[in-house]
Amino acid sequence: MELEVFLGGMLLGFSAIMLAASAVAYRRVRSPRLLFIALAFLVFAVKAIVVLVAAVLPDLWETFGVPPAILAFDLAVLVLLYLAVARR
Repeated sequence: MELEVFLGGMLLGFSAIMLAASAVAYRRVRSPRLLFIALAFLVFAVKAIVVLVAAVLPDLWETFGVPPAILAFDLAVLVLLYLAVARR
């Protein structure tokens, strides 16, 4: 369970930072592409919040619990999204 909390925290932190960066970029450019990217980061942040709440409440873990491999995969997807957006 500790690994799930750690990975969920990493997922939440990284997705929140990327959500903020993409929201600022959207405000500057007003590109629909950036809006969809911001929404994708928002979905990852909400998923991380659900995982962290489920980790604290054991009854919810059976319903909303996510294996560490899936959380690590989600974190890898976020990093790849960041690299795709941040490349120059």
